[in-house]
Amino acid sequence: MDATTGENSTVLKVTLLSTEDKKQNNPTVIQAAIQPLEEKQQHEHKLKSVASINGRLQYTPNTVGIHKTSISIDGRQLYDDRFVFHSRKQDEELMRKILVGIDGKPGEYRDVLLSTVEFEENRRNRKYCKISESGLLTNKYSPNSGELPPDSLKCFKGITARSPLSGLGCSFWVTRLDCKALPSAELNKVAAQVGLCLQEHCDDEIQIARNKHSWCVSVDSCKTHHSLCLKVYSSKRRVCDHPLTVFKPNTKLNITLGLLLDTDNSTLHVINVTTNSLVHSIPNIETSQPLMPVFGVYGPNMFQVQMSVPSSMDLSVDPTLLELLSGLVQT
Repeated sequence: MDATTGENSTVLKVTLLSTEDKKQNNPTVIQAAIQPLEEKQQHEHKLKSVASINGRLQYTPNTVGIHKTSISIDGRQLYDDRFVFHSRKQDEELMRKILVGIDGKPGEYRDVLLSTVEFEENRRNRKYCKISESGLLTNKYSPNSGELPPDSLKCFKGITARSPLSGLGCSFWVTRLDCKALPSAELNKVAAQVGLCLQEHCDDEIQIARNKHSWCVSVDSCKTHHSLCLKVYSSKRRVCDHPLTVFKPNTKLNITLGLLLDTDNSTLHVINVTTNSLVHSIPNIETSQPLMPVFGVYGPNMFQVQMSVPSSMDLSVDPTLLELLSGLVQT
């Protein structure tokens, strides 16, 4: 992950999956030689050696810029140009990524970027949702929303992220959702949706699930299962229906949903992070154009909805979730 100049930063964390060492809780020994790329280009061969026995490598950079790292884990030397990190100023945003080893292919890895996804206030549909002082997206209905910013959504009942996702590789982010069914709640109604949409089509429909240019997961009151369900949609077509909890007045649902976008394979994986389980994988999504994270909140007379997106630096990836992500990006 990135580091902050002048601060002791964790630049590498190693997790061994499905190994005897892991079962025996043996410490993971890391040794590394770190050199700022600028110094290397200036032929100042100043290598700094650091070591760790707890699987976390910490380092205090003195200069801003790219740092090249040579790493040894439990005595095995790893060679890859992606073992680099950026040292940034204290007011700059840091980036985190997971480097997943490919089974049966020593020395081959896939990157999973822990994306920083933030609500874009200027795009919020001010009539159908609000953002609280603590940054929560809520389904508050405001018929008199006043003067609207020129970029605000007019049709879609929700909000977009600040920037789209583009480029190759994998991106992962999570959304925390708190939903309560009010006494007036009915079956076959939608409470909230999270997904991706082609950037130029975010305002085409009221719901993400009705947009043919979108792929999403929806929390609905499902008549088939008489439950609050997760329903996955691909270009308006429902492809998965997964019951979560019995539907009745005052039912509460607290769930963290993860989206793993694999651009290389044109696949969107929907993950229940609360249970560390795969909900569904959507193949053949459109990745030739930038994809915008979108968040919809609905039914203020039937549901109380609060939604938040933790930053990449606040996102916790425990070994169980890491193993799930690793399995999904092996190809």
